[in-house]
Amino acid sequence: MINTKTNIATTTINPLIKIASRMSELGYYAVSQGNYIKISYNIREYENYCITLYDSSTNIDSCCTTTPVILTDRSDPNRYIIEKDGILYLSKYLGEDCICELLKYHLKRSDKDTQISKYATKFLLELGAPANLKGYEYLKISIELAVKNENLFRKEIMNLYAEVAERCNTNVRCVERSIRTVIETIYYTNSKRFENFFGYPIGKPRNSELIGLISEKIRLLVE
Repeated sequence: MINTKTNIATTTINPLIKIASRMSELGYYAVSQGNYIKISYNIREYENYCITLYDSSTNIDSCCTTTPVILTDRSDPNRYIIEKDGILYLSKYLGEDCICELLKYHLKRSDKDTQISKYATKFLLELGAPANLKGYEYLKISIELAVKNENLFRKEIMNLYAEVAERCNTNVRCVERSIRTVIETIYYTNSKRFENFFGYPIGKPRNSELIGLISEKIRLLVE
């Protein structure tokens, strides 16, 4: 007697592939690269900004320049969505549709952060800020933080310095002094640079004044 039954092996589709396919259906550009996928608005913007969705077993490259999102196996509803140290953790139990909606939101936020960073760099370079000074990076981060969290800047400038100091592994006094050095370097190299940039006489601005003016200028462009 011949056995006519065929054993069909069930294949499990990689959830990353399914999400990449779903994001493509929604009009996004998604590229699968082994244990992770990169997602952007379209192919033209792919090199500028995107988010990377990793499998939980994948080690994230420390030099990764994209926004990392990790797909986890957490079954506890209280731990479905966790954001920690700049990484978003999403449980696969949320379902494809929910995960895709969260990715769309996160991509939009990443896009805005990228724009803020680019404008901060652009304006500082236009002012002639020396990029080789430590204060350049402190000033750039201060401006970005002030744009993203207006209250952090408005309440007390020292709170802003403290946030920058923590990120850059230094102290508040060093942040304040280094930023002041950058401003003085710009001013004494060409005292008209601030006036030409803002369009009115300003003299040599204080740290908080320059951070406030540039962050407000960026806020008007990105919101």
